[in-house]
Amino acid sequence: MYINTDGYFEGDKNIDKYNKHHRFEEATEIIKKFKSPPAIDFQEDNEYIVPDFFVKVDDDISVIMNHSYYPDLIISDPFKSKNDELRHKLKEARDLVNLLDLRKSTLYFSLKSFFTNALSSNLSSSEIKNYIQNLIENENHDEPLTDQDLVDLVMKRYDMEMVRRTITKHRKLLNVPSSKERKKIYKVRD
Repeated sequence: MYINTDGYFEGDKNIDKYNKHHRFEEATEIIKKFKSPPAIDFQEDNEYIVPDFFVKVDDDISVIMNHSYYPDLIISDPFKSKNDELRHKLKEARDLVNLLDLRKSTLYFSLKSFFTNALSSNLSSSEIKNYIQNLIENENHDEPLTDQDLVDLVMKRYDMEMVRRTITKHRKLLNVPSSKERKKIYKVRD
């Protein structure tokens, strides 16, 4: 039983009995002044932030998932149950667990972008990509640089060995078309 926003009791068969009480109107006015939810004035203004993961910095940097917030859950096979309703609920639970696992893996994909792969103690793959991007932005539009040209320039600049497929991979990660495709694009643009 509760009082609705109009001040009337709902969920009770004896509504007329309450309406006739001599203090009904007074009680209704008092109840209308209550705050919903109760004790909202006593809640803390600061929200507690639960971290998705922790970063541990020692000799090496490691990322540790907050397993107390994202526990590993296992749901039994829903199709083994003979009860249709139970089977449906188990399937929903398994779908939820799969979504939580996807969330965990998504956190690891986005974390990876904060760290660069080191090719040597003084060189990272992001530095190579930046150099390739710069070369392509300033290339001759009539004769764009091939992947082999880029390999030669990178090896000369950084005094290191590299294969063409690595440059091709970096070029594709930068969403840069091949030299033949760029030449066609330049002809249309120019």
